[in-house]
Amino acid sequence: MADTSPSDANAERAVIAACLFSAEASVEACELLRPSDFYDGDLATCFEAVGKALKTGAEPTYEVLRALVDNDRQRNLLLTLTDGLPDIANQAHYAKRVLDAGARRALNRLAIALKAGSESADTPVGEVVEAAHVALIEAVGREVEGGPRRVGPIAQQEVEIAMALRRGEMRPEGIATQFYRLNAMTGGFHPGELTIIAARPGVGKTVMLINLAYEFARIGTKAVVFSLEMRDRALVARMLAAKTGINSRAFRTGGYLNHDREADLILAADEMDEMPLWVDERPRQTPAAMRMAATRMHMQGQLGAIFIDYLGLVRPSEVKREDRAQALSQITADVREMAKALKVPVIAAHQLSRKAEDRAEGNPQLSDLKDSGGVEEHADCVIFLHRDQRKADRLTRVIVAKQREGPVGDIRLLFEPEYCRFRNYDPEQGG
Repeated sequence: MADTSPSDANAERAVIAACLFSAEASVEACELLRPSDFYDGDLATCFEAVGKALKTGAEPTYEVLRALVDNDRQRNLLLTLTDGLPDIANQAHYAKRVLDAGARRALNRLAIALKAGSESADTPVGEVVEAAHVALIEAVGREVEGGPRRVGPIAQQEVEIAMALRRGEMRPEGIATQFYRLNAMTGGFHPGELTIIAARPGVGKTVMLINLAYEFARIGTKAVVFSLEMRDRALVARMLAAKTGINSRAFRTGGYLNHDREADLILAADEMDEMPLWVDERPRQTPAAMRMAATRMHMQGQLGAIFIDYLGLVRPSEVKREDRAQALSQITADVREMAKALKVPVIAAHQLSRKAEDRAEGNPQLSDLKDSGGVEEHADCVIFLHRDQRKADRLTRVIVAKQREGPVGDIRLLFEPEYCRFRNYDPEQGG
């Protein structure tokens, strides 16, 4: 099939011409572009030769490249690249034009493939959608590929950040919570990191997630909750209960309300109407499906945080014959990749196994992560919620059991199940 999609011949020639004159321009171009981004096949081969030269430590001069290209036509092309071109000094501008045209061609190919897949009765719709999502990310969501970086500039940047934080010129990168002792331990929830909040059923992991999501949105952080277990109405009702201090059963029975309390509910609903908070209640979602939804939100405006309730209900993107631990390990890796790609914190609830209850103290350990597989390995931070449910005590231990960039330890919070919320605990005041 002939490709008549967008191209930018002058920009393609200008990029390679700049590479011939500057090793620095060559490095920058190879960090941003691939040979497949070039429409002209001969220019694509020339650019591939630039990359080969750099990998051997050689500067991509004409003498070096002429030995790496395929034929005399391409050698002659290298000699005439600048003929009729404007100033090639602004190599970065031309490289972005090449990238843009390549992305548009990729989108055209995606549209053709999507049409073919949608018309094939043999291909499940879900597979067509997920394949399209992966291709879409490849086409328009590609970032500059990584590689070795000199530590000097990184060190300078870190020093500048530390000094700016000390002087109050910058805010910490982590998103702070309403739980000040937890903030002191973790520095908040950080972009690109996966945090697991794990507990036995009934201890409050969903409550913790929606408390955090509400607080993030209240301070202006755009957030989405993937609620794989609970309907969106039930989730929002819990948020209203937590905000107003009205017993959550009011949303099922109509009890616990009077005129004043109804006014509180209306005010809370009006406040939530202004919040940048979304709920996706579709069950059995895959990491690819969640990433697709999150990417769409990200493109519509800066997405600040993702919540998943809960990890055990996420379906693998690819159905394979493997045990649950292997599947969950891959799911966790995919979710962490989503956090890294979108540069947002992902906070996911997870269920602990019964092993913790068999111990005398009942204290959870990392090995208690149910079907743990690679959950612990892939998580940047693991937080346990623990409370002896055989007692009437509402005091809950919040245990930071793993943290790549900080200490481990625990704090105490008060759990108010009737209001679907946790509160800070002051031991001196008993609440």
